[in-house]
Amino acid sequence: MKNPETDLKFSIVAKGRMMRLPPKFIEINSGQIEEAIDAHTIQPYYTVMLADEAGMTLSAVQNPEDLVYTAEMTRD
Repeated sequence: MKNPETDLKFSIVAKGRMMRLPPKFIEINSGQIEEAIDAHTIQPYYTVMLADEAGMTLSAVQNPEDLVYTAEMTRD
């Protein structure tokens, strides 16, 4: 990474059988929350809030063998 202050990007890969991208994470990350935040959705909610406060965007991709979560500095 040449300039971590402005070009920060990292990924977390989760591997295993029967992996699935939580539908509530997708809903919260898109900003279209349809139901109140509860005990099952508080972690994704705060993850999205923290990324936003840090000026980062989140993405998640489900592949047959893994899930890849990526956080990247937002370009202005």
